Amino acid sequence: MAPTSPGMRVPAPGVGTAVSAGMTGLGELDWTRWWRLERERFLGLRDLKLKGPISGGKETTTTRLSLVPRRSLIDSSILPALFDVLETERDDSMISAALIGVARIGSGGRRDLSLRIGVLIKEQLHKSSQEISETAALSLGIFGERTALEPLIALLASSKEGAQLVNKRTVPTRTRAFAAFGLGLMAHGSDDPQVRQRIAAALCEVLSQRHSSDDLPTAAVIAFGLCPLPHKLSVPDRATRQSPFAYQVVSRRAQVRWFTELLATQRRGTDGLPPVVRTHAALALGRLVQDAELDVRSAALEALTDLATSRQSRVNLRTASFMGLGESLTAGSDPVDRE
Repeated sequence: MAPTSPGMRVPAPGVGTAVSAGMTGLGELDWTRWWRLERERFLGLRDLKLKGPISGGKETTTTRLSLVPRRSLIDSSILPALFDVLETERDDSMISAALIGVARIGSGGRRDLSLRIGVLIKEQLHKSSQEISETAALSLGIFGERTALEPLIALLASSKEGAQLVNKRTVPTRTRAFAAFGLGLMAHGSDDPQVRQRIAAALCEVLSQRHSSDDLPTAAVIAFGLCPLPHKLSVPDRATRQSPFAYQVVSRRAQVRWFTELLATQRRGTDGLPPVVRTHAALALGRLVQDAELDVRSAALEALTDLATSRQSRVNLRTASFMGLGESLTAGSDPVDRE
């Protein structure tokens, strides 16, 4: 606090507190109270639909409000402003924010707009700034359209095509990690089983390899937990069938079996997962079996229970295993849950 200036009148003790309390104690007129109650309804760009009155009162058929801008306004004013940032701005933070904004808004089903957004995002991948490059990789996943799938897989695998996208000999590890996160977000938002199978197979390949740091495999297991496959046996597309892990992604059962075995295996040579990665994998496994068939859930819950109760497990792994159990348990409706 700045020192008191000569002649400045100091309020008596308690006066400032009373004034502050008077300003914030306005009951229903206090905006912070209103915001705490209403804020959930104002977040989101793609699918925000506001129902009911804006500031309390009984809902009627005439008191409905939507704060979603018209798509025509988005296409004519909002997206062009963000495009201008991506094309002319030099500040890394501004470019990163614009990338996320464009990706979240999306194309609205317009093919021409989809192509332009995809090109603009990919152009940022080869920027010298690591922040911009990795944000662009994440933005492709947020964008979530099918055209972003192969670039993300190329970045994740650090293939020749991926290296060309970043204009380097190899894709930096952090960019690969953000590509994994992007694939997880794409899988989570996609209803296409073949897209999820393609993503799951690519993540399996990463998790089967040994890495110099934990960043990439950690991102891969988190993304894997966001990519539950269909329960019924489903034939992958041609590109996925060429993967050595095609069999592991034909169904949720096969996916969970492979991931459970990987989690249970202690690291020996190139087998198993490093300790930090295993910790995240325990939570990811719980997410994968939330709505799985009973026998699939039972096998996963048994593995998590063993890890949670074993004295040989590290504290972080035991904690994550309990959290994984919490993710996958129901309210006691199945025998395995009660056990």
